[in-house]
Amino acid sequence: NGDRLNTGIHGTAALLPALSKNGHHATAVRLARQRQRPSWGYMLDQGATTLWERWLSDRISRGDMNSQNHPAFGSVNAWIHQHLVGIQALEPGYARVRLQPGVTADGSVPHASSTLHTIRGPIRLDWRLDGETLCVVFEIPPSTRAELRIAREAGLDLDACASTLFGLPGVGKVLRDEDELRVEVAPGAHEVRLPRDPDSSRLAHSDGVATDAGEIRVISRTSSRPGDDTKRLETLAD
Repeated sequence: NGDRLNTGIHGTAALLPALSKNGHHATAVRLARQRQRPSWGYMLDQGATTLWERWLSDRISRGDMNSQNHPAFGSVNAWIHQHLVGIQALEPGYARVRLQPGVTADGSVPHASSTLHTIRGPIRLDWRLDGETLCVVFEIPPSTRAELRIAREAGLDLDACASTLFGLPGVGKVLRDEDELRVEVAPGAHEVRLPRDPDSSRLAHSDGVATDAGEIRVISRTSSRPGDDTKRLETLAD
């Protein structure tokens, strides 16, 4: 379908996470960054500053939009936070988390960052492509256990990444299999530079769909009071 969505409210909420969890994260990124209708990017190009209720209105000026400020397709915010930036809760209350930078082999999104304020303290993840390396800066609060996960589909050299991480302060067990690297990391502030796979271009999906590099930043604040959670998409720009 030319990397264009044809799902409704419930299907859209499930689609991007399902793709990212099952080896098709690059496809999820292309769907999220699509500018042709129907897409979030199309809304932005038509002047939207909030999410519309429906995909199907051609232009907001036609007056056939039910609501111009509607949470129906806001599920993309959770996907950005959990899968593109890469902060995922593994246990209730963020007692244990996974940090998985959502970079893709084609580097279509060169930078993403998020800070999540939890009952245990702030969890921060910031990743940025810098030439042939991925710079990952992250912060874990004192009472949280964390796992840094690096997937082969991210276009990184897993063997070189394992060698880089092994023995670093705050780094515990390093587990490696064919498709991913999982690393136990201690609470505190960390910065690592991970080498990219020189052959990562062969991992990148190519189907003639042009994508411009962009930056995505999410600020998410979680409160212990029910109903007081807020998620805000700060920028989604070329």
